[in-house]
Amino acid sequence: MTSAGQAGGYGHGPTGKYEADDGGSRRGAGPTRLIVVGAVATVLAVAIGVFGVVTTVRAVPTGVLTLSGQPGEDVRAVIDAPGSAEAVLDADVRYSLLVVGRSAEPRARLDGNVTVVEPDGSERELRRGASESFTLSSGGRTAHLSTDFRTTSAGTHAIVVPEADAPDAQVFLATLPSTGAFVAGIFGGVVGIVVAVLLGIAGVGMLVGGLVWRALRKPSGPPTQAHVAPPLH
Repeated sequence: MTSAGQAGGYGHGPTGKYEADDGGSRRGAGPTRLIVVGAVATVLAVAIGVFGVVTTVRAVPTGVLTLSGQPGEDVRAVIDAPGSAEAVLDADVRYSLLVVGRSAEPRARLDGNVTVVEPDGSERELRRGASESFTLSSGGRTAHLSTDFRTTSAGTHAIVVPEADAPDAQVFLATLPSTGAFVAGIFGGVVGIVVAVLLGIAGVGMLVGGLVWRALRKPSGPPTQAHVAPPLH
């Protein structure tokens, strides 16, 4: 027969005592889940943030100007304005011509068009493109895109540069990422950073909330036990 003392969550202990079942194993389930989800979200936010920063940095053409304003690793030739230079170029590759001047002075512009002499001796005059707003600055110098061209054959090309309207102006022949790749890299990196920030805020909030929840639900002392005499037989 079930005694009345067993109702309401009490039962016989091993010594004949009636002990209260306070559901301690279930008390921390909610806070624990919240802490775990918050920690996972925070780790994912850090990973996505790193990916976004790396993607953005890789999209920026950092090989044109070094930190000291010197030609970077992506520059194939440096031509004074006016002047000419020869460069061995690959076939079917798009090359860009950037006008470089001092950052403290007005933007340097060429007085005419650049001429490219192909390996077979044929000449091609390059008109200034519509994307002159593409600008890079570093080390006290500024480079802006003047025009670009695609080679038809591999070999030695001569680049003839006209005079510029600024002293000490030069033209860098360099390889730049395509506009589509540049925009996609910047956009993807920015989106990744924004997602990382939002996810990080949510993750830290859940983590802190779970810890506070667990602290508030923690019992202040051991559960109360009811001591009764063992049943008479």
